[in-house]
Amino acid sequence: MGTVTNETAGGGDFSARAFFLERFAELEPDLRFGAVPEETAAQWQKRTRGVLSSVIGLRRLSPVSLSPKTTERVDAGTHWRERVVLQTGPGRRMPIYVLIPKTGEPPYPTVIAVHGHAGGGKAATAGVEATPETAEAIRRGNLAFGRACCEEGFLVLCPDAQGFGERQEPEAAGDPMAGSCQILANMALPFGLTVLSLWVWDLKRLIDYAALRPTCDSTRLACAGFGAGGYQCLFLAALDTRGHASIVSGCLRGARAASGGQPTPCACAGAPALWEHMDLGDVAGLIAPRPLLVQTGRNDPRNGPAGLDNVTPQLALAGRVYQALDAAHRLEHAIHEGGHVWDNARALPFLHEALER
Repeated sequence: MGTVTNETAGGGDFSARAFFLERFAELEPDLRFGAVPEETAAQWQKRTRGVLSSVIGLRRLSPVSLSPKTTERVDAGTHWRERVVLQTGPGRRMPIYVLIPKTGEPPYPTVIAVHGHAGGGKAATAGVEATPETAEAIRRGNLAFGRACCEEGFLVLCPDAQGFGERQEPEAAGDPMAGSCQILANMALPFGLTVLSLWVWDLKRLIDYAALRPTCDSTRLACAGFGAGGYQCLFLAALDTRGHASIVSGCLRGARAASGGQPTPCACAGAPALWEHMDLGDVAGLIAPRPLLVQTGRNDPRNGPAGLDNVTPQLALAGRVYQALDAAHRLEHAIHEGGHVWDNARALPFLHEALER
């Protein structure tokens, strides 16, 4: 590979992008499975989870009582929708929507449905067209997949990620679609935390809540996310083995070649030395042997200029771990013909198959 210049990196003469891309080009992640001879897949996973948890700052967070409070219950036609507020940590509360089927009998198999940057938070995944902007985002990205899961008979937990929906920082107020990733990163980093650690921690607490709620069957639990929500599900499943299946949509790709050559396109995606240790396919390998569906739009610009050629090598990295654990059949790549959108066509059958008794 030749030297990266500011011209080839797409920056001006004084941009730092070439510097960082050059560092990226020289990297050989040191936590790649197989780098240590004779290390088994299980041993690699244990070691790598420990490092990853430290890198993103997850170990710096501590639990408090969830103290769930139900503030509303709405008849949403095909299902009931509750708004519940959870205490995920000291000084941090998370509002969620709980979508409860009107058919079937509890306890229900449970899906955590995680939104991305678009859609204004949990309202989109729950199919709540609270504003014209949310309604348009749902239509454009097929974002109401939480509602779709509930209509299939799953109980669905739709959280607001820190920085989105009701959890926007004050600077983002007035724009329901805006997130607060950069502001959160600025506050978190000096404390050894990251946006990713806050997100993963909150989802871990949501699994705790599912275990406490009588209507949830926490022995049949999946996490499904799109875009930045898929990123959250990826790291959650990598670091917490309680989930039984995962759908990671619109986010698994080679970090260096994605987003026009910007290795970390948003402040929410980074952590100190993360890329020195692993790429996203390595993170996906930590999910093995549990079922994982990776969903990719053939025409998703976020795949990077190489398109699917920047995605399939990451599946191969994860596949090596799945193969070593005799679970190659549990890793699936569903490619649809759209762009950066969620696709129910394979996602819903996958959840039924993964969570059936």
